[in-house]
This record gives sequence, structure tokens and C-alpha cells, in this order.
Amino acid sequence: MSSDTIQRILPINGAFLRLMQPDQLEKLYELLELNRDYLREHIPGIDLIRTREDLQKRWITKKKNSLQFGLWLDELLVGRCRLTLDENSSSADIGYWLSKYHQGHGLMTASVKDLVQFAFEVWNVRRVEIHCGANNLKSRAIPERLGFINEGILPNDPVIPLRGCSADIHPNARWKQNGLTVAGGNEQGNGINQLSNPSGLHVDDDQTVYIADPPNHRIVEWKSGATSGQVVASGNEEGSGTHQLSRPPQYVFVYRDHSVYVSDWGNHRVMKWMEGAKEGTTVAGGQGKGNGLTQLSSSEGVVIGQLDTVYVADYWNARIMCWLNGATQGSVIVGGNGAGEQSNELSGPEGLLFDRHGNFYVVDYGNHRVQKFNIGFNG
Repeated sequence: MSSDTIQRILPINGAFLRLMQPDQLEKLYELLELNRDYLREHIPGIDLIRTREDLQKRWITKKKNSLQFGLWLDELLVGRCRLTLDENSSSADIGYWLSKYHQGHGLMTASVKDLVQFAFEVWNVRRVEIHCGANNLKSRAIPERLGFINEGILPNDPVIPLRGCSADIHPNARWKQNGLTVAGGNEQGNGINQLSNPSGLHVDDDQTVYIADPPNHRIVEWKSGATSGQVVASGNEEGSGTHQLSRPPQYVFVYRDHSVYVSDWGNHRVMKWMEGAKEGTTVAGGQGKGNGLTQLSSSEGVVIGQLDTVYVADYWNARIMCWLNGATQGSVIVGGNGAGEQSNELSGPEGLLFDRHGNFYVVDYGNHRVQKFNIGFNG
């Protein structure tokens, strides 16, 4: 890697970008702590980094083709920038945050401008994207200042829910009364053109439908207009192997890269199946039924957040678990106090969903209610 990549001088006296090194994570953590209350307003999930060890795990599991820069003013770390390459689409995206104590001096504008230039001239990308909070006016001002085009607001950013409505539907809308069969409809069975008591469902923007097919222990993908489906997860006999699922899988989540996440209820784990893969990998649980931090007890609803973070409803343990990408154990973010009906208790949590602000909702089956947990609330 060239010296120009490792350190990039900015046109502001004493300011430069430098590739973050492991021995600088302590300074980054201190800066995060100093700005935690401020960052919480604009970065959902910032409180998942509670300790130095959490930050270290994020560093170890950082995405391939991603450059993490520290923004320095003389020898003081004042912010962080990320530049990530997507080779498949020949594009890059940029993320950033700046200490509240060093805003208003053009530091981040100069940093982003430099990374945009780097992406086009060194990586030869055709497109650069910047995703920032719709209500974060200071952050939005940077791409606007640099001539970026606002292509719209993602309805479910930063977390993409399994069941979320992104269409602008008028309250007086009416629907045609005759439905179209878009998957199955060829009697109950295990053929590639059949389903057997389907349950969980996800629909992509291109109208590709992903269906949980419980009795057949598989997840099936049906393209728009197709007369048969394609198995994208399992499809083998019931079991605990990496190519199998156990008990009827009902909760399926499809991520941006078309990876399919399945809550494998009978195996007490969450499995991730990359597009085209014949086997899955365990991303949560998988250590037998139990209440330890490495275990789940009948996994239910699952949602995937930033940096491939797994959120899963742990039914019999009456808790919601969070597993960072690559982690060997999870952490309890809600519940875990035994089954009950108090505001900090759950009883058989099932469905799980985030809104665009990062607040999340839990179907509390045993209490006959839906609970909302506001982000940043430590009640």
C-alpha cells in the first residue's frame, strides 16, 4: 500500500487522514466516549460498542475492501472516515463522523472530498455514494456542498426489516379482489414448483419472493414471473448439519447482498446462506439449547443490522440477543430477566422489527402484546 494511501494531507493547516492502526483504537474509543451522547442522536446502534473489546471486535471483523481512516488535527484524533469498495458494481461508499468539538471548520468536507477523489482516481469507480441520516443536517450538508445528487431517502435505513412497507400507499387505496399466484399453487408437495404450508415471507424491490417452506425444511426463492422456484437454503432432510435445518423454519431475512438468514428453531441457531451457497454458516447460537451467552433456546424472529449484526428473539430465555459479526457469543439487549409481564420482561418473544429510527418492536407472544424499545433508553 502506497504512502499516499496510508496518510493523506488535507488543505487545512495541520489536518490529515491516516489509516487507522490497531494501536490507535484506544484513542478512537476515547473519542467515541467523549461524543457518545451526540453520536447517539445520529448513529443508531452506537451503543452496541459499549467497551474497548466491542470496538476491537468491530475492527477485527471490518469488511474486505474497506479503508478506515482517522481524521487528525496535528496529533489529535478528531473524527473517523470509511471508504468501502463494491467491486461488483464498481462503486464506493463513504461514511464519517466528526467530534462535536471540531465542527464548523471544514475538516470533514475536506476529508470527504479527498476520499471521493481517491475513489475515482485510484480505484477507478464509476459511482460514489454517501448515506447519512435524513435529519442530520450537518452531515447532509457535506455531500450537498460537494455537488452530490440527492437520490432520495431510504425508508428503512439503517436497519432493513423483513416486513416493512416502503410504498407510499394512500389511506383510501383499494386492491383488486382477484389475486395472482406468484409462488406454488401446484398442490402441496416438495417439488421445485410446489410449497407445503408456507409461512415466513420476504419480497425484494425487484419482486423476487423468498418463502419459508417449513415441512420441506427449506427457503425457496421465486423470481417475478417464474413458474418454479429455487432452493436458496437447505432443502435437505431435517438435521443439524451446515446444509440442513431442523423443525419448521418460519423467520427468514434477506440482506442487501441477497444473503439469506434463517432462524433455525430446532437447532437453536441462526444460519446465514450466501447467494448460491450449498451450506450455511452459524452466525448466532449453535452451541446447543441453553441460556448462556453462546446459546439460544428456540430462536424465533431475526433481523440483520449494520455491519451484519444479528438480532434474534430467544424464545424460551425471554430475551433479545445481539451478535456482532464474527462474535463467538452474543449479548442481551432486552429481557433476560426471566419470563414475566413487567416492562423489562418478555414471555416468549417471537417477531422482531426495527423502524427507521432504530427503535425496535417485539411480538411478546406470552403477554399478548407488542413491546416497543426506544434506542438509547437505559430504563
